[in-house]
Amino acid sequence: LARDVRIEDVVSHAIGVKVKGKEGFKVFEFIRKNAKTPLGVSNFVTTERDRATEFDLEIYQGNSTVVEECALVGAVHISGLTSLPRAKQRIELRLHTDRDGLIHITITDHTSGHRQEHTVQPRS
Repeated sequence: LARDVRIEDVVSHAIGVKVKGKEGFKVFEFIRKNAKTPLGVSNFVTTERDRATEFDLEIYQGNSTVVEECALVGAVHISGLTSLPRAKQRIELRLHTDRDGLIHITITDHTSGHRQEHTVQPRS
């Protein structure tokens, strides 16, 4: 009995970023658990305070929105952003997973066109 079998790579845990909410910090899910790779997801974000030109971005993997219940994958420092009020910033955050399990991060400040790219290796 012959069958065509297709094996696909998937993300073993959800991948998200640490964000500040009304009740403290939480993990905002960008890439859901069992999503097929390669996969890229973009979302617009803002800084925590007005006129911020830099911030630290923490990437987590896990299946919870509670920071302490997820594993820190890596952190990157983002700088060179346009100094604007928080709600006026147009910062695009893109997370992309590749077939090797690497997470590629692209930050684009749409006001200035400034772009940064980083790569982190998720923990097993």
